[in-house]
Parts: sequence; C-alpha cells; structure tokens
Amino acid sequence: KRIVVTEFPSIEQARRGYDSEEYRALKALRLRTARGSVVLVEGI
Repeated sequence: KRIVVTEFPSIEQARRGYDSEEYRALKALRLRTARGSVVLVEGI
C-alpha cells in the first residue's frame, strides 16, 4: 500500500491540474495499473 501526498497552492489549481489535458494520459495509465482514490483536501 502507498499514500501519495501532493501540495498545490490552492484547491482550484489542484482541480485544474487533475482535469488538465496533461494529466489525462497519466490518469489513464494510473487507472490501468493501480487501484486508488484521489481526494482533494483544503486547508491542511
């Protein structure tokens, strides 16, 4: 099991990154090769 934590300057930038064209290819690979969830948390 793994936990990955990534920090963004704002929740809006995190959402834009997740929805970006660049991440779509990585997301497809992630979905084929791993089980997991993406959780956006504001204010930690």
